[in-house]
Amino acid sequence: MERLYVSALLDLFNREIIAIKSSYSPNLKLIEATIRAAQKKRKLANLNGVIIHSDQGSVYRSNEYHHLCKTLQFTPSMSRKANCWDNAVIESFFSQLKCEFPCFYPDTTGKNFESNLEKYIRYYNEKRTHSKLGYVSPKRFLRDNYIVA
Repeated sequence: MERLYVSALLDLFNREIIAIKSSYSPNLKLIEATIRAAQKKRKLANLNGVIIHSDQGSVYRSNEYHHLCKTLQFTPSMSRKANCWDNAVIESFFSQLKCEFPCFYPDTTGKNFESNLEKYIRYYNEKRTHSKLGYVSPKRFLRDNYIVA
């Protein structure tokens, strides 16, 4: 059985999954596809001022990733070794995904995986309540706290 890698970007304000992609290889192509999907969803012409936090995986330490940071104009951020505080929120999401996804969608074969992952993320963002958000969904939290300047 092949291993499938998932890359996700989460907004720390409301814990919404902005973009999620999967691949059979944990490479820069997967990371870039995730970042570009988030950029498209948020309708950002550039990522200047956006901070993208990552773990210390080899892809995030590569020269290619740092070149991507400069090209797309986002700021990379990485915790010190053995310091999980910056990474805790996305790690919590992945823990929930690993626990809940197979319960919702027991058939996780290649063809079904992508569409089922999309459905799960829709549920996660629109319906699943979060104690840290006052027991509302990420979309609801954003709607309730949206401030127009």
